[in-house]
Amino acid sequence: MTSNIIDSHDLIKWVPGQILSDSNKLTYDGVSQRAFRYQGQDVEIPPMKDFMIVSYIGGGTKMQRSFEGVWKKTECMQGDCSLLTRSQLSHWHWTQSIDVNHVYLTEKLMSTIAQDILERSIEEVRLRDVLRVHDPVMSYLSSSISQEVKENSIGGSLLVESLATQLVVHLLRHYSDFTFKCATDAFRFSRAEKKCLQEYIDSRLGETISLTSLASVVSMGQYSFSKMFKLSFGVPPYTYVIERRLLKAQQLIIAGKLPLKTIAYICGFSDQAHLTRAFKSRFKVTPSAFKDQTLQGSSVDS
Repeated sequence: MTSNIIDSHDLIKWVPGQILSDSNKLTYDGVSQRAFRYQGQDVEIPPMKDFMIVSYIGGGTKMQRSFEGVWKKTECMQGDCSLLTRSQLSHWHWTQSIDVNHVYLTEKLMSTIAQDILERSIEEVRLRDVLRVHDPVMSYLSSSISQEVKENSIGGSLLVESLATQLVVHLLRHYSDFTFKCATDAFRFSRAEKKCLQEYIDSRLGETISLTSLASVVSMGQYSFSKMFKLSFGVPPYTYVIERRLLKAQQLIIAGKLPLKTIAYICGFSDQAHLTRAFKSRFKVTPSAFKDQTLQGSSVDS
């Protein structure tokens, strides 16, 4: 028996079967898919890194599963679904040949959407112990993801990720439990999260820094992120980014090695005029005047 967490695409090592479709060579954010044809088996599956949604798409069988040491028995037929939460050891036993579609959802995707919906900082999301449920919405979304993987058509990535988002919302509404971070920390970033955000921003001052990219650093949705950022840093994200750009520009002006046009580019301003407006608003002096003051001060010191 092993407690090592496995990747979803390594599942075939523990549960051998014929692969019918596979998203392994496609690039989706937070979601992947595989479909299998299985013969009857008795298998123990190590804890998996991702959440797993199993849709039964062909055949039927009596099914037994041990989840947290408790065995359940049922009969799974075409149109049914099973759920398995991440990081959970499980033991499965069935006797007949079945075709199944697996959709794997990452912890990051589940937690990000949960935080955005609930507007609270999430410690953990878990799927409930559901061995069999007849859920047309879940079946449809899983089937649609599988169909897009097979077709691999233009715009497929956007559509699959949209379907995955709908599937996550459905799971969060009907089949999930949450653990929230303690109240004192619930609405502010941790020290480590603040450091990650600061480093991310400072390393990309010359680039376009979107709210979406910032929120992804801490696995949050944009709405919840914006509120938590202001509580943690005292200003909105846009204001903070501008402040970091201006401080960087100030440092480069003091260094005295680069023209203002180049400094504006390095610090993410559209042009020198944009830098001048923002700099004067913040420091009450233009970059040129500040540069002259700096040079005069250096001359006096020398």
